Amino acid sequence: MATEHDQTPRKLVYLRDHSPRTRGRATRTERKPTPPPHPELASEAAWLARMLLTVAGGVVVYWLLLASGAIRLEGEAWNWTISQSLGHLFVALTAAWAARLMVRGATRAPLVVALAAGGLIVVAIEGLVHLVVNGDLSQISLAVRTDILTRTAMLAIGIWASSYALRAERRPPAP
Repeated sequence: MATEHDQTPRKLVYLRDHSPRTRGRATRTERKPTPPPHPELASEAAWLARMLLTVAGGVVVYWLLLASGAIRLEGEAWNWTISQSLGHLFVALTAAWAARLMVRGATRAPLVVALAAGGLIVVAIEGLVHLVVNGDLSQISLAVRTDILTRTAMLAIGIWASSYALRAERRPPAP
């Protein structure tokens, strides 16, 4: 015996039976702009975000100048290896990402700042050790001295960023 459902003609609709069912209209949640989690650290966050953007831009400009041949490295101060370029790429991306989150006042900014700080510290210490171990410190050129100064600044910004991330995570959000 045929049922009533089988006897009625139906239009062929592609994937009609497999499409998800429409649900009732969900209520829209109100989005409130989130205030910075720690108002007392707001000005420090702005300056740190500027510094992290400067680091990211500096790393990108450095590699562009190096790749274009505008600057040359002396001796074996820097070797073209995948690990060093990947380290710099990681530092540039995480520093820019952390700065963007800090400017927006995101709640997860301290986590990304800590990640960027770790990358900055590791890359700076690796470069300083490489320059000190492989270089003759009695006869260093101006380029090597500039590289040492740059890496020391990267180390200082990395320490500052890690300090900020720790302080931002410890303080309870303002009510």
